[in-house]
Amino acid sequence: MKAIIKIFYILTILFIVSCEWLAMDKGRCFHIKNDSNLDIYTYAAYIAPDTLLPIKKPNLKLIPSKTTCTCVYLDREFGDYNFKRLQKGEYITIFFFSKDTIDSHNWDYIQEKNIYLKKCKYTKDSGSQIYFSDER
Repeated sequence: MKAIIKIFYILTILFIVSCEWLAMDKGRCFHIKNDSNLDIYTYAAYIAPDTLLPIKKPNLKLIPSKTTCTCVYLDREFGDYNFKRLQKGEYITIFFFSKDTIDSHNWDYIQEKNIYLKKCKYTKDSGSQIYFSDER
């Protein structure tokens, strides 16, 4: 009986150690600090800076005024753990939208008119902290 229990424990440990999600590190993320007086939504994507917003409404992350979003992980959105697809010289575009705009217009209108407050780019050399302020 003890041998069966030992075999069970060994197999359980091997299973846990071999699980890919446990073997991976936590991935890179953005910490977005909203220093503005606006509640904002944010969206990050592998998009060139001159490209329009996506046709289909993406998952937007709400960041209330004067708060910091703990993490916006790209690996969940893009299946790209640690930004492995991000090559030297490439970047990720981060869009910022006002909550009022998202609440008062449908995505088709926002996408067609390319309405957003600000966009910035993130490279592998960028820090993990991104600031948004309503100063122009």
